[in-house]
Amino acid sequence: MTTAESANALPAEDIGFDLPLPVLFERACSLHDQAEVASLSTFTTQSAVDMLRRCSAMVDALGVFSRNEELEDVATADLRFLLIPKLLGDLLARTSLREPAERAAELDQAAAEYTRFLESSRQLGLARDQLDGADEAAPDDGSGGAAAGGSAAARRAAKIARFKLERSVRTRLEELGAQRLRRLCLAELEANDADGERGGGGDAEEDREAALLRLHLASVQAGEQRAMLMQEVDMLKRAAALPAEQRAAPPQPPPAELLAALRAAADSLGGGSGGGGAGDRRAAHRAAVFRPGIAAPTVTLAQQAEQELRAARAAEASAAKAEAARVAAQAADERAGGEAETQRQRAWDDWKDDHPRGAGNSKLRPMA
Repeated sequence: MTTAESANALPAEDIGFDLPLPVLFERACSLHDQAEVASLSTFTTQSAVDMLRRCSAMVDALGVFSRNEELEDVATADLRFLLIPKLLGDLLARTSLREPAERAAELDQAAAEYTRFLESSRQLGLARDQLDGADEAAPDDGSGGAAAGGSAAARRAAKIARFKLERSVRTRLEELGAQRLRRLCLAELEANDADGERGGGGDAEEDREAALLRLHLASVQAGEQRAMLMQEVDMLKRAAALPAEQRAAPPQPPPAELLAALRAAADSLGGGSGGGGAGDRRAAHRAAVFRPGIAAPTVTLAQQAEQELRAARAAEASAAKAEAARVAAQAADERAGGEAETQRQRAWDDWKDDHPRGAGNSKLRPMA
């Protein structure tokens, strides 16, 4: 037993059956939440189951709910007690039993608790069509295969609708939780009693909305869990009906005649090629089974490193040679450019000697 399990494993006299209903329910919810994220011991799980059953008996004895009341008549603080059958079904579904008959009986009880929760929720208008949808998803006896195939699209559409509903409910619950946290933070900062009175009505409305959304979400989850449990119970009952030696025996291999016929059919594939064609094909298929899905490497890491090193050295030498050629060409261009500039200056000087300034303007002189 782990440390968390030993801390949660309460002695029988400390379970608190003499506690008030709200306190006992909160303890059971705490153990249920721990079971959702971690594996609890059998004793702790059974303690939580006993607490929830005690809570259910107290709800019936106190008359918290009546058959003829509407949803608006139920107090917000009492809505959480509608979750008792659903929480009890969650814990019973986590049974550690492995014997088919015993496990089927335990899961059958869990499915019955889910059904009780869905019926009470539908009576108050909360479960919507979850109970009917779970009945449609239940396994049949094999005679309605065509009908089941025909309603596959309807079941898929119902599953998509449940998924969208669950997502929208979770989103709204997160928004309400954020608003409640923000409101509590503001209440701590503000010490004005009048402000607290004005926020009280909004608090009650949001708390009731959150409680109803949790019930809607629980009804969706209960419908799905009930359908899966009914399928598992059906399979477990079929397994329990088998003889014990047949359940424990390993699966038998196919008959030798069937294997021989399959081998002959495999050899005959390929158009009747003669010789060892069939054996070659079998060898090729056998080799293809172990062929990796990606291209196998052709060199080792050391060889790849040597190739990359040689390529780097060659690139470095080529770059050095190109740089030397560029420098030589630039020097040659500078020398050639200097000589050409000298010749150009000399030609210009000779032209200026042959053509003095103003020599070509004789026609612009004023007439005498």
